[in-house]
Amino acid sequence: MTTLLHLLANPSHFDQLLGQQLDAFRAFGYDVVTASAPGERSKAFAKSPMAHHSLTAISEGSDIVADVRAASQLRALLKEVEPDIVHTHDAKMGVAGRILGKRVGVPIVVNSVHEHPAQGTSNLAHRVALARLERVAAANSDAEFVRDDVVAEALRSSGIPDERIHQIGSGIDLDTFSVNRATARAARCLRLRLGLSLRTLVVTVVADLVWEEGYGEFFDAIEILRGSFGEEQLAFVVVGSRPRQSTAVDEESLTRMAQDHGVHFLDESTDASTVLAMTDVCVVPTLQPAVPNSAMAASAMGVPVVATDLPGCRSVIDHQETGLLVRPHKPQHLALTIERMLHTPPLRSELGRAGRVRAIEEFDESRVVERTLKVYGQLLERSRIPVPDHVIELDQPWYADSIDLVDRPAETGNREF
Repeated sequence: MTTLLHLLANPSHFDQLLGQQLDAFRAFGYDVVTASAPGERSKAFAKSPMAHHSLTAISEGSDIVADVRAASQLRALLKEVEPDIVHTHDAKMGVAGRILGKRVGVPIVVNSVHEHPAQGTSNLAHRVALARLERVAAANSDAEFVRDDVVAEALRSSGIPDERIHQIGSGIDLDTFSVNRATARAARCLRLRLGLSLRTLVVTVVADLVWEEGYGEFFDAIEILRGSFGEEQLAFVVVGSRPRQSTAVDEESLTRMAQDHGVHFLDESTDASTVLAMTDVCVVPTLQPAVPNSAMAASAMGVPVVATDLPGCRSVIDHQETGLLVRPHKPQHLALTIERMLHTPPLRSELGRAGRVRAIEEFDESRVVERTLKVYGQLLERSRIPVPDHVIELDQPWYADSIDLVDRPAETGNREF
C-alpha cells in the first residue's frame, strides 16, 4: 500500500487545514500516517484508524538546540515509516520535512503553502530569514500546493519553477460547517455557559494568536461600538489558535486585553462550528493576504462576514453580495461596518444566505481533495510507484454530495433592538 505521511507542527491545525481530507486520502487507498507536536488534538488520533506519531522535541519559537533535536527525531521517523509521499504544511515542519525528506530518500516530497511566504511577522530581518529558508526548502520539494494567485505569484517571484506550483484552491468540510439541530443545541449551551441571553447579539473572531490577524484593530473597534450598545445587547467572542512560531502573541497578555475589553476569550479546543452557530457577525480583521478559513466556515453556516479588503479575503467575500469589506488599519471603518450589520437584520440575512450559496458552490473541500489526488497520482506515476485505487468502502461518503440550504434560526439571525 502506498504510504502518505502528513506533517504538521501544531496538532490543532489538522482540523483547520485538512478538515476531512485525511479520511478522503485513506478512502482512496492510501495508508495515511500523521505526525505533529504533542497536544490535546493529537490525543484524538488514538481513536483514529490512522497511525499518529508525536514529535515531542518540536518547540515553539526559535530554540536552536530544540530544533536540532526535533530534526533528529523527524529524521528517525522518516526512516521508520518509509513513506512514499511526505506532505508538509506549516512553516517549521515545511522547512524541516522537505529538506530531511529528500536527504533520507523519500521518493516524493510535497508542501502546502497555506499562507504568503514569510508572512505572520512584521520584523523585516525575520521575514528575510524565513524567505531564505523557504527557498532552500522549496528546492527539495516535488510540488508546492497553493490556495490562490497571490501566493502562486510570490513563489514564482522567489524562483520556484512554474511546473512545480499547483493551485488547488481553498475548501472546508461543508458537512462540519452546516446548520443542524446538534450545532444549534450546542450553541445554546455555549451561550448559557458564557452568560449570554438568546437575544444578545454576538460578534466573533476566529484566528491565530498573531497580531497580524488584526487584534489591535478589533479591540479598537470594540471601544467604539461600546458607545452604541449596552452590555446585554452585544457580546464579543474570540477563538484563538496558538501557532507554533515566535510571532505568537503572548496568550496571557491577550487574555488580559480581552478581559479589559469585555471579550469572551475561548481557546483553540473550542469547536468553531458551535461558536459560529451562535454568531450574528463574523469579523475577519486580518492584515495578512492569505485566504481566511474562518470566512469560508462562517459563510458555509450562513453567518455574514465583515473582513479586511485584502487579496485573501476578496477571494472569499464579494463586497455587498456575500459580506462586507473594510479598509485595513481603519478601526473606525471596521466599527461602523459592524454596527451597520448589527442594526440591519435583513442585510445580515441576505448576506448570510448568499454567502452560504457561494460556499456550497465554491468552497467544497472535495474539489481540493480531487486536485490533490490528481497531483499525487502524477508524481507517483513519474516515480513508477503504484497509484492507489479506491479500495476502502465507507459506510457513508466522506463528504456531503450536497447540503440543503438551511435558514439560520430566527433567534440567532434576525434579532433587532
